[in-house]
Amino acid sequence: MSFFRQTSRKLLKMVWNDCSQCHRMCTLSEAAQSIKIRNIHEGESGILANSLALEGCRAKTTDLKMFHKLDPSGYYMSLTDSGEVIGTIGGIRYSDSFGYIGFRHVDEEKKEQGYEQGLLNVALEHLKDRWLGIEVKPDEIETFQKLGFITAWHNGCFKTEKTPFFPELGQNPSIHSIPEGPLGRVVEYDTDIFGVDRRRFIMSWTKTEKKGTSLLVTENDKIMGYGVVRPLQETKCHRIGPLYALNTAVAQVLILALISVIPDEALYITAPLTNPSFIRLLTNDLRLEQINETVRMYTKKDHEIPTHKMFVIVDTNVG
Repeated sequence: MSFFRQTSRKLLKMVWNDCSQCHRMCTLSEAAQSIKIRNIHEGESGILANSLALEGCRAKTTDLKMFHKLDPSGYYMSLTDSGEVIGTIGGIRYSDSFGYIGFRHVDEEKKEQGYEQGLLNVALEHLKDRWLGIEVKPDEIETFQKLGFITAWHNGCFKTEKTPFFPELGQNPSIHSIPEGPLGRVVEYDTDIFGVDRRRFIMSWTKTEKKGTSLLVTENDKIMGYGVVRPLQETKCHRIGPLYALNTAVAQVLILALISVIPDEALYITAPLTNPSFIRLLTNDLRLEQINETVRMYTKKDHEIPTHKMFVIVDTNVG
């Protein structure tokens, strides 16, 4: 797409590769002087946790490595001349046609000095000619509109310090643990909703250590929905996502079953605000509190993502 190349010329004055060090040097402003941007290697994946700024919701390093494996060459960090890490970004190539920008984080004091623009530029260059998605703060909408992104929907991040327990759900015959074997049907279901085949991600993400934390709901052998809850870096703290379902009733069955496995623990959920009945379930019945709002944007209008089936998402940029 031509606007990516135009954006590249605007944001970046000088880019070159140093193959021996696997990094890019970007000169963007006198204040930033020589900005070093290089790839984040798998062993450094823990650095990406800094992009998840909400207190308590940082992902485990094992999960960050899982994201890193989706596109090992698509993660970057920005450093000062002294080697201090001051920013990260992920430009994840899910397919030849779709890419996602996540794990964006730059030290607040450095944002106006060109560091944020430099990271965004290398991510856009890595994902060039793809349909792109990104999660932004409400006050960033205008900035990304100028880069060709279009608002798709708003998400709310919800939190509770203590989850309830519903023991009777363990007897529901329509709820099944996602098997550790072939997950083809779950992948197909996810692809129908997300719009892109995330086979590698789904097959890793749904393999959880604790029984009952990766579930699907079926009816007459047809998948009606699935959901996953995974532990976060902080002790006794979890996050649900994704949770996709045919309707709110199925989503309710799934979420109650998932949280019953982690009673009395803190929980984070990022949910599209386009499903008001599900939001009422979270806030009125389960007593979760909305603590943040983000905006999903894409580089084309006709993304055709059925948000009415997308109840909880995996957000790589909360805060």
